Amino acid sequence: MAPVEDDPRDGRGRVVNVLPPEELLPSAPYQKEDQAEAERTGHLLTEKLDQLGSRCEIEKIIIGPQITRYELVPYEGLSVRKLPLHAADLAYEIAAETVRIIAPIPGKRAVGIEVPTPTRKVVLLRDVLHVAKTPTTFALGLDADGNAIACDIAKQPHMLVAGMTGAGKALAIDTPIPTPEGWTAMGDLRYGDEVFDEKGNVCHVSRAYEIKHNRPCFNIKFSDGSSLIADADHQWTTWTEKARRSEYMASRKKNPSSPYSNDQSHKRHRPSVVTTKQISESMIGRQGKINHSIPVAKPLEIMGGFSMPIDPYLLGAWLGDGTSATGQITTADQAIIFEFIERGYSIKTGSTRYRYTIDTLSKSLREMSLIGNKHIPANYLRAPFRDRLDLLQGLMDTDGHASKSGSCSSVSIDRQLADNTYELICSLGIKASITTKRAMYQGKDCGEAFTITFTPSIPVFKLDRKLKRQTMGAKKFINDHRYIVSVEPVESVPVRCIEVTSENHLYLAGKSFIPTHNSTMIHAMLCSLLMRATPNELGLILIDPKMVEFTFYNGIPHLMMPVVTDAKEAAHTLDWLVQEMEARYAFCEHAGVRELSELNATLPDADKFPYLICVVDELADLMMVARKEVEASVIRIAQKARAVGIHLVLATQTPRVAVVTGLIKSNMPARIAFTTAQALDSRVILDRNGAETLLNDGDGLYMAGDSGSPVRFQSAYVDTEQVEGVCDWWRCQPQREHPTEELVAA
Repeated sequence: MAPVEDDPRDGRGRVVNVLPPEELLPSAPYQKEDQAEAERTGHLLTEKLDQLGSRCEIEKIIIGPQITRYELVPYEGLSVRKLPLHAADLAYEIAAETVRIIAPIPGKRAVGIEVPTPTRKVVLLRDVLHVAKTPTTFALGLDADGNAIACDIAKQPHMLVAGMTGAGKALAIDTPIPTPEGWTAMGDLRYGDEVFDEKGNVCHVSRAYEIKHNRPCFNIKFSDGSSLIADADHQWTTWTEKARRSEYMASRKKNPSSPYSNDQSHKRHRPSVVTTKQISESMIGRQGKINHSIPVAKPLEIMGGFSMPIDPYLLGAWLGDGTSATGQITTADQAIIFEFIERGYSIKTGSTRYRYTIDTLSKSLREMSLIGNKHIPANYLRAPFRDRLDLLQGLMDTDGHASKSGSCSSVSIDRQLADNTYELICSLGIKASITTKRAMYQGKDCGEAFTITFTPSIPVFKLDRKLKRQTMGAKKFINDHRYIVSVEPVESVPVRCIEVTSENHLYLAGKSFIPTHNSTMIHAMLCSLLMRATPNELGLILIDPKMVEFTFYNGIPHLMMPVVTDAKEAAHTLDWLVQEMEARYAFCEHAGVRELSELNATLPDADKFPYLICVVDELADLMMVARKEVEASVIRIAQKARAVGIHLVLATQTPRVAVVTGLIKSNMPARIAFTTAQALDSRVILDRNGAETLLNDGDGLYMAGDSGSPVRFQSAYVDTEQVEGVCDWWRCQPQREHPTEELVAA
């Protein structure tokens, strides 16, 4: 860490800051290019083009980290306009995910054919950082020619980043994925399919990638006994031991002087996005406890629409203590019988004590194929929350148990019914575990018994005597989190990535409804800026409605205010930025100058204005909450703020017209597009097709504000550890005062 001096000011009154050393960032190891394989693929391409009547000759082969570009010269008389029509034929010929044809390459008498590189490489930020030479310039990555490229946001002056990087979401193709209709497998998902996000809301698959092979894979096991197989780069939003302890301490300190409140909130540790491999390398925290945990998903929010011939509570009671061959239920609790009557059923006393016959129940059970086959029908497992809770309460009232410690359990000797009950409990946002043992009765082995144990925060009983034993809300992190207990390498299996339209880019996977992650690329841009700019030169305003992407940056002196995570507060933040813009223009008018550089030349060093960059990730969230206010502020800043050194970077993974409106897009000259689900999305970003043919893992198109055509590039990558290293360096530097109170008042 950089030392902090007692007096951090120089002789001219400015705070002295030390830029981070480049050694904080690692360099990528050298990887030899497979020239022979590239030439073999080139031969196949030219042969196929010849068969299609478009004879060309390869002039140059450029092997990049993600794509290999073949520059071809068409034979005399061949129209280059027809070449892009052959993209699908060429992709089929070389068995590639996608082929992109540039006809012609801008500024060259050649046609470009871009195909995926067989052995792909990661471009690390340090390897391209040398092109970022000013406080407002950030490194982008490597272009198709292998040259490092950068963007000076002061010259653009605003940027739109849209599409999906596609990195870090690969799960085994046989991973079960819950859907509103039931279950599907990761390998069977298609564009537009409905899945669930971590809040239990329905979202859609916006991109389903090709199946990947020969990826390093790990088996991730959780404290409740569930497990998933994911590749090494799969990303998870986890709470570390330090973050859980910080949240616990913050919840106990309610007074304003708490070190975890308001302006000192940066001292709290937040959940972070990490890869499977990073989890495997940090399993144990500093206190010797399990380090990583994942919050349990919220209850599934389903509108329903399925018919339910039997009342859910009655069905649950029959599944718990009903006669499998008939519609009779055995119970000594009159409160259960009264509940049936209140729900409109006629009750008759059976042939033995405590046995009751419910009118029409046998007929309905027979029609639903439940007689002699106890299980929870699929339409009940995807019923609205209230109906699912009624079903569980009926089952628990008749066959459930609440221990003295407040935990609940249900035992069954039927594997299908046990699995159904486990799914029902998990769908209600409750962490559960299922164990197996031999069932013994009077010394006789009756087969396997399945015990489901859980500690819910909602009432799972209606019977008072059982409900009084249930303890709700105790041991928050133990009951509301799944702890990752082991991450073991396994033999590689086919894996696949999907992109979803959820707010936080999370979707549920596995029989336990485990939230898993989508990703973004903005961190490389921010780290590049932080490596080259001091707080005197650059101020940052970070808006993060997803609440997990920008938490690393709280506490660095560049921030004009703590990271904004509330969508409504973000609208006030943009309004504050408009006021700052107007104030700077007033200073310019008073000084008789036209732009920030001229204004700063008239001011003493201690009073110079820094450039301001406002980064929004994710724009779609703001447009949903405060569309009118956000759009008005964004347009006003975009149209006027360049001259006074204020710049916008808007990021979204849902490039729809409703999010990236015409007015917003027309005022964002510089644009970066990552892979999109369809050509329409590409046109929303770039006003042309192309992004739909990109690969995942950071393959993008960059169109500068003064350029008429986009440049394909591989974006630079930084991991969580590198981001934290850069931010920790700056946290040791003198801090700026935040205008938080004025902002809230606005």
